[in-house]
Amino acid sequence: MKEKLPSHARIAAVSALNSCLYKNAFSQSEIEKNIAKYTLAPNDASLFTRIFLGTLQNLYVCDRHIKAYSDRSTDSLDNTVRSILETAFYQLLFLDKVPARAVVNDAVSLAGYFRLKSSSGFVNAVLRSFLREPEKVSIPMREETARFLSGQYSAPVWLCDRLINERGFETAEAFLKASQDEPDIFVNANTLKVSSEDFEKELSGYLGDRSEYAENCWKLKASGNIRKLPGYEEGHFYVQNPSAKAVSHLADIKPGDSILDACAAPGGKSVTSAIKMRNSGKILSCDISETKLRRIEENASRLGIDIIETRCMDASVFCPEFYESFDTVIADVPCSGLGVIKSRPEIKYKKEEEIAALPAIQKRIALNLKKYVRAGGQLLYSTCTVLKSENEDLVRNLLEESPELTLENEMLFLPTDGESDGFYIAVLRKGK
Repeated sequence: MKEKLPSHARIAAVSALNSCLYKNAFSQSEIEKNIAKYTLAPNDASLFTRIFLGTLQNLYVCDRHIKAYSDRSTDSLDNTVRSILETAFYQLLFLDKVPARAVVNDAVSLAGYFRLKSSSGFVNAVLRSFLREPEKVSIPMREETARFLSGQYSAPVWLCDRLINERGFETAEAFLKASQDEPDIFVNANTLKVSSEDFEKELSGYLGDRSEYAENCWKLKASGNIRKLPGYEEGHFYVQNPSAKAVSHLADIKPGDSILDACAAPGGKSVTSAIKMRNSGKILSCDISETKLRRIEENASRLGIDIIETRCMDASVFCPEFYESFDTVIADVPCSGLGVIKSRPEIKYKKEEEIAALPAIQKRIALNLKKYVRAGGQLLYSTCTVLKSENEDLVRNLLEESPELTLENEMLFLPTDGESDGFYIAVLRKGK
């Protein structure tokens, strides 16, 4: 009798988790790759994404259960066996509608599928031990400490400690808790092609709540293949979180302006700026990746935007032809990305020293880009993180070294409001 194969959704979840944890792959790339590889239908794609991201979000909790029910350190396990158990425990602990029997049976089958048949009995024993005695792992006792937050929300102790020191315990916990939620996708009407009202009618069955602070922006009711939605091929909408969209809307951007988007990928800020400019003026979108620049060009073409040009460029290296040439320079600098761990949970497991090196890079980029702003123009500094060293502290330091700049506005977004990512924006005006 032929052995029953595990579901493709669970195969994809284990494969993606392995790639993220042991091959430094990006979660969003793994989602796209595995949906295509296993030709997952919408329901299976949704289950795969939920298992994969949910396991990454709750990795420490899952590992704590593996240790409790196997009496073995997770580090001693084969990587794939560990991933099979982590995804299984996530489903058993957090997905109430998924039958426990299906989870266990598929986990055992996964061991065989990945040619680890000798580990099938171990996987089966660990998971059935949990089903017999599910209360063996106690909930961490609540206390206002970094160790409690680490255990409860699967984040490194150093990060929890940093968040408490910078934002206070209450905000730190709210941030980490919100970052465990299923990520939302927001679509924005391209008002160069369709009115807000007509777009809302076109996607009436797909749109959820309208954003409270971003114009022409809606939350999708469910995740899925964006390219299959009505109006996508026609260029009627693009994807961007409300907090990222705020960069262009907080700034004094108008038709006819000249804008440099210096670290442009994936291109959302260039697109939002072009729409605000009514496709009149000039936007130069730069990045160090040719591949990412091609995607920006393709997206601009789909949306009917012809004022965006691209150039491969290192934002930290001075370009004489750009000196005082732009009304607005957008400096969405490389950052730790801790504000988007809801959709990219692998980010929170970065090493502390890796993140500590970022402010020096960010400052070097900002000091270079300010030279490209013409007198009276503006430098928009932004990150998708919540750490002060990359945000408020860096901007204060930049201002101390740049008497020609003044701070006009700054905003910190947190994912606790139900719609935004963690995001920071500072509008700096260059004196005339």
